[in-house]
Amino acid sequence: MKTAIIYTTKYGSVKKCAEILKEKTGGNADTYNLQESPDIRLEDYDTIILGASVYVGRIQKEMVDFCLKNNTLLILKRIGLFVCAGEKSEKKYEYLKLFRENILNISISNKVFGDEIYYEKLNLLEKITLFILKGVRKSYSNLDSEAIDEFVTDLDLLKGH
Repeated sequence: MKTAIIYTTKYGSVKKCAEILKEKTGGNADTYNLQESPDIRLEDYDTIILGASVYVGRIQKEMVDFCLKNNTLLILKRIGLFVCAGEKSEKKYEYLKLFRENILNISISNKVFGDEIYYEKLNLLEKITLFILKGVRKSYSNLDSEAIDEFVTDLDLLKGH
């Protein structure tokens, strides 16, 4: 069973999660950053994992466009969806609806992996906004390792499978 982990990221949190997922498969997955490699042969894969970061209530345009362009092929695959988002309430699951509805409806696992802030990568306006909204003035990591492990189990991605 071949697995592709396809993602978009703004500052690198989703890339880090994609690498964690790949490691948990024992390296038996290919990773693709859509911002660098937009053309992927989906026909070569049985399982497709799509990951994106939520930024200002949206996921990256490259992921939205990819799902729209490849909708017919994606609905024939085993699908897993994840987002990196900092929302702490139950509202965080609304972010998964940023993927196409028909893909969300057939996905095997949908998870919010938490968030990370790379303070040094933010511009001044982003730093001010982050401070006003969350009181944050430094980098942090709130990735949810339990959600990541549940996702791997749901999709049966553990090493040796």
